[in-house]
Parts: sequence; C-alpha cells; structure tokens
Amino acid sequence: GVIMPKFARAIVNLSSVKDNELFLDPFCGTGGILIEAGMIGASIIGADVQEKMVKGASDNLKFFGLHAGLIVSDASEIPLSENSIDAIATDMPYGRSSIITVELEQLYRDALDEIYRVLKTGGRAVIVSHLPFFHSLSCKHATRFPLLEEHSYRVHKSLTRYIAVHEKI
Repeated sequence: GVIMPKFARAIVNLSSVKDNELFLDPFCGTGGILIEAGMIGASIIGADVQEKMVKGASDNLKFFGLHAGLIVSDASEIPLSENSIDAIATDMPYGRSSIITVELEQLYRDALDEIYRVLKTGGRAVIVSHLPFFHSLSCKHATRFPLLEEHSYRVHKSLTRYIAVHEKI
C-alpha cells in the first residue's frame, strides 16, 4: 500500500537519521520514504526487487530534485557492506493472496537479518508491517537488535500499520 507523505516523514523521523547520514529503504517501492529522508538532508539509498518500482522511484526523486543510489535487489540479499548504513526505514511488503503467509514470514526474517547486517552499531531501523506478530518473529540477532518503540496506526477498517523501532547494539 502507498503511504502518505506525513506518515513517511514520521517513520523517517523515528529512524533518527541526521543530515548527510546514509539512509536505506530496502523495500523502496516508488520512493515515498526516500523522498522524505532526502528532504531532511540524508544521503539516500533505495532497493526494490521490481525494476519498474526502482524506475518509478527514480522518476519521483528527480521530480523533487533529489538524488539517490537505487538498486534492483532482493531485500534478503542487499548488496551493501556490513555496518555501512546509519539509519533504515521501510514499509514491508504486504503480499497478495498469491504469497503464502509462510513465504512472507521467511522474507521478513531474511530481510530483518540483512537490515541488521548493513546497519551500523547504534543505528536505528524502523520497520512498518501489517502483521502484528512480525515483531516477535525470530531474527538471528534478536538480542543485539532490541525493540525500542512500538506503535500502531489504523489506516482504515481492514488495515492497521504496525511500526517497530529497533536499534543495533
């Protein structure tokens, strides 16, 4: 689902990204979160498995006069170095009926492991999901990636977004 600019800005703010720091959205879609991070001065990197999404993100960022490193990549194999990213915020894919929940859970686990790997120590990752149980899914690094904050936001009757703020220690 598309997220509104105010919501995107709120989750960027929760990531505590600072001016000129490296910010990543590993499920960037058409770039809504990247735009908000870029507008507050972060150096932005976005990845999405779908080439057409990355093209859309590129067009949207150009419209706002922003530059980003954009990668066509699966979030379970982010082509970035360990401990290279200052802050992360992302809206996890919701999956359609074609994706079985088990597969979606595995994607989330793999993505969370990669998010942990590329994030610098002391960095925050803001994970938005439609699954309330997502926060309790086992991440290999759970003890070194504690949950600092949890929020929920009811979009409409059939969609609530759950926001988890983790910090790498």
